[in-house]
Amino acid sequence: MVTADGGATWTKLSPDLTVPHPGAPVLTARRAPASDSTAPPRRLAIWSIAASTVTPGVIWIGATNGVIQESRDHGTSWTDVTISGTEIGIRPMFPTVEASPFDAGAAYVALDAHYRGDFGPYIYRTRDYGKRWTKIVTGLPAIATSGGFVHVVRADPKRRGLLFAGTESGVYVSFDDGDHWQALMLNLPITVASDIAIHDNDLIIGTYGRGIWVLDDYAVLRQLGGGAAPAGTHLFKPSDAVRVRRNVNYKNPPPGALVYYSLGTKPAADIAIDVLDARGAVVRHMTSAAATPVREAARAPMEKFWLAPPSALPVNIGLNRADWDLRYDPPPAFAHSFVFNGNPGSTPAAPEGPLAMPGVYRIRLTVDGNQYTQTSTVRADPRSRVAPAALAAQHALLMRLYSGLQATWTDFKPVAALRHAVSRTAPDDTVSEVGKAAKALATKLDSIAGDSLGEARQVWEAQPKAWNFAALNSEFGLELTSQDNADHAPTQTMLVVARSTCDELRKLVDRWSQVVRVDLSAFNRTLASHGMTPLAGPSTDMKLCST
Repeated sequence: MVTADGGATWTKLSPDLTVPHPGAPVLTARRAPASDSTAPPRRLAIWSIAASTVTPGVIWIGATNGVIQESRDHGTSWTDVTISGTEIGIRPMFPTVEASPFDAGAAYVALDAHYRGDFGPYIYRTRDYGKRWTKIVTGLPAIATSGGFVHVVRADPKRRGLLFAGTESGVYVSFDDGDHWQALMLNLPITVASDIAIHDNDLIIGTYGRGIWVLDDYAVLRQLGGGAAPAGTHLFKPSDAVRVRRNVNYKNPPPGALVYYSLGTKPAADIAIDVLDARGAVVRHMTSAAATPVREAARAPMEKFWLAPPSALPVNIGLNRADWDLRYDPPPAFAHSFVFNGNPGSTPAAPEGPLAMPGVYRIRLTVDGNQYTQTSTVRADPRSRVAPAALAAQHALLMRLYSGLQATWTDFKPVAALRHAVSRTAPDDTVSEVGKAAKALATKLDSIAGDSLGEARQVWEAQPKAWNFAALNSEFGLELTSQDNADHAPTQTMLVVARSTCDELRKLVDRWSQVVRVDLSAFNRTLASHGMTPLAGPSTDMKLCST
């Protein structure tokens, strides 16, 4: 039957397609079944239908007695292309047909004959509209834990020759159009793989009693020549990534872009992956060097199993995977907090880097001085209705706050260095002229630098009465975290608050310049009058918020 209105009406498309062609071999029963006049008669049915996506009108069907038929004119006429030697009988045989996504005349059939007492694997391939069928089972176990018979075969729609098979005991893959098969189990339990579906780059397995399993982002399989990893070091092209925020997915699949690479030998030094934007600027830098957790992780306000552990790139010989969460590098921050993520092992330290904009990015792998590059596309969240211009405005605001974090971190260093140098001129001396001058200058420098070991300000806490670099660093981090929690255009109030914080940074830099120009000069004159070496004047070329 066929419908052209979503199932409202149906039209008959064929005669009874379960009728075998004359002369087809008949399955001979070893013993006659007991007759039961009360039982309903056994009915035959079409078990599977596969329409060609290459040529409209080409349709394949498989019936529960093993009959396979093919039409090339939208069902107007049909040709029996049952696999030679298939015995037609009362006991069922289930042929699952898969039309090739590349050639209209090619198809695959998985034959399940276990109801006839045959538990072996049967997969056939045709390339000439069913005139000839080739058995393709090399590598499939004839004897398996719960049976080796095959339920389904699926052809990858993007890579010619890549096939997947679901058997009574698991999942198998072929890279050469079925000529050879190998297991594709990974962490999949030994179970019945009743059906297989392909969605974008995900392989979906329907089991009998074990739920639905998904092999996320198997695009790397499409890039394997003959099923073997390339020799030496190789960077695979990543799949497109969808720009979603945290608390959207559980740990499977990982959020962001998955980057696969293979190593032929153990690297002599740390490896690195850099993500670069269209201008060539580094957005994210990842390395195999051991990462250090932030100091606040030791006393986080939640159980530690919620926290995202520090991660480093794996350097295993063979295939490795890295996850880019689509964010910029974490900004330098003196203090961190934790914005709870309801998925174990997924709560990061805040502030985080801004979420990258949709677009094309370059992935660069560096191993022992050699570089390998691919591109990765970040796509917008399809559920978001925010206009690109609004996203761009939000990103500009986030990057300005991000630059404020970088500026306060950088600007703190010369102030702290001068404070340390001043304190060493007269340690433990608060009586002499030099000691009093050193204490007064150190106090003023403290008011500019701030406490780098202080706690991060929470949104419900009042702002400090006077700003310093450490406090402003925390303020920029708080604003960045608050603004980067959804896709939206920044309001005028948001822009005013950010501008005000950047103005405070400019005022603080002006204070620092004045201290160097006036207070440090006076202190150096005091040192000189007592025969002591004046302190070198630090740079007053400080950083501000980006414009």
